[in-house]
Amino acid sequence: MGKIEKLFQEYNAFNSRELKDAADGLVDHFSCGGKIMVTIAGALSTAGIGKTLVPLIKSGHINSISSTAANLEEDIFRIFSKNEVLENWREIKKEEELSWYKNDKLRVTDTLLDGSDFHDLASYFVEEVMALDGPELPHVILWRTIERLIKENKIDKNRLEEESWVYNCYLQGTPIFVPGWEDSTFANYCVAIHMRGNSSLNLANIKSGLEYMKDLALFYLSHSMSSPMGFVQLGGGIAGDFSICVVPLLTVMKLKEAPKWSYFCQVSESITSFGSYSGAPPNEKITWGKLDGDSKCYMIESDATIVAPLLFSYVGEVGLKR
Repeated sequence: MGKIEKLFQEYNAFNSRELKDAADGLVDHFSCGGKIMVTIAGALSTAGIGKTLVPLIKSGHINSISSTAANLEEDIFRIFSKNEVLENWREIKKEEELSWYKNDKLRVTDTLLDGSDFHDLASYFVEEVMALDGPELPHVILWRTIERLIKENKIDKNRLEEESWVYNCYLQGTPIFVPGWEDSTFANYCVAIHMRGNSSLNLANIKSGLEYMKDLALFYLSHSMSSPMGFVQLGGGIAGDFSICVVPLLTVMKLKEAPKWSYFCQVSESITSFGSYSGAPPNEKITWGKLDGDSKCYMIESDATIVAPLLFSYVGEVGLKR
């Protein structure tokens, strides 16, 4: 018996039991030939979620990812630039924050990013936008940016292969969907340069979220017919709300009858309150045509940076060996 499997034997109540049930449910889902989409919110890329996702991307069990724009770019940035860990981040004073601002440092909870390196990475992305002959999706432009960084020895290829979910999706041909890409540093740069009057940067060459939704609908139709599709939502927000809507888009809008998501697991600290999307319990999604009465549903109310590594490590240790 492996270490994680042995640990899970002690998960018998509350959130730990929900985690164990969700993990066993995911093992069953995979054993039936199912695949999963993973949605990424918050600052999970900065936290290093790529290390957790890479094995399942390589094995093909994760066959798609929906991500916020920040997680898309920060997955590459954490390898492009060295981040500084802040030990006593709860004790930071406003004066320190102002000092970092003046010195182009960016704080994400307990992690300090180098703003100048972020600007450099954004400039590479912008140059790839300027070189486009026609419209392209943001993550594809980022893939081209990574290719150039590798070619010019600006980034560690070995770390990319081990830690980057974006790069491993590129290697495996795993589709990425990025709703609301406009909410990103790279997008801010593109708009600013366009507003300065740079005619080489055509904003129309960057495809929108509507294009992503269309691609997602086509992807879901082709894959859900051949194998059960599961949904693992890490955090809340647009990455999950956008992608789970693909089934009602197809079915309720009477384009084509599509199978519901057969497995659903959300890891989130969002409170279930009046009108909350991120905190809505799974059963609420049945009335919207996203899940079915037979869909296996789990909601783990905890920190995704803790739960996701445990969940996927258990699956890797137990499920993928069956």
